Amino acid sequence: MKGGGKVKKLWRWLMGLGIIAAALLILNGRAVRRSLATHVTHASIGLVERLQNKVIPKWTGTKAPSSASHSVGTTDDQATPIEASAQDVALTPTYYYHFTKQTPKAAQEAFLKAVKVYNQTGVVDLRSGTASGAQNELTFSIYHKAIVKGQTGIELGIGGVNVTRTVSWEGTKVRNQAKATFNATYPRSFRESVALHEIGHAMGLAHSSSTSSVMYPYDRGNRQLSPDDIAALKKIYR
Repeated sequence: MKGGGKVKKLWRWLMGLGIIAAALLILNGRAVRRSLATHVTHASIGLVERLQNKVIPKWTGTKAPSSASHSVGTTDDQATPIEASAQDVALTPTYYYHFTKQTPKAAQEAFLKAVKVYNQTGVVDLRSGTASGAQNELTFSIYHKAIVKGQTGIELGIGGVNVTRTVSWEGTKVRNQAKATFNATYPRSFRESVALHEIGHAMGLAHSSSTSSVMYPYDRGNRQLSPDDIAALKKIYR
């Protein structure tokens, strides 16, 4: 009986150790799963951020009746927002613009009218020519995109910033290789108001909720920058 009692005690002790070991394994498994989940989540977020950085010059189309919005740097409903990629980058106000070979004369004329309006602000200086080195570049062009079945609006144009930074022993140089384009599938897009909107995106402006702004996402025929548009430009090119 005494020997049997010792065996029972040993058996209970071993059973207890087994239960504790099993509990530790379960807890450790949960911790490992939590650790893996955290790692995967962070990896996914990192991948998304890298992809977003590649696409950062999100060229926003002027559409009617709908258009996408982007990250902004202002919260005032009437203030003209600034594209996230154009915030705090110390861009110089001078741009050298050129037209691609396929840009028709009517489109060029609309862009040139818009260039004159921007130059009249005294904030930016858009010059005809070829950019070199760290100089800002603005390319005017066209593309073709037809309405698909079920679409309720026409995309009139696309424009956006493409900010790059070059670090050397001389310091950091910031350059914007921007584009502003018309949707040539619909030649009625060759308007000064549309050109003003797309150049605005190229300069770093985002969509505005103000109907007086050239950055309003629906074409209202605005041919002058609003005071809020100019104020936003000054924040970028201060």
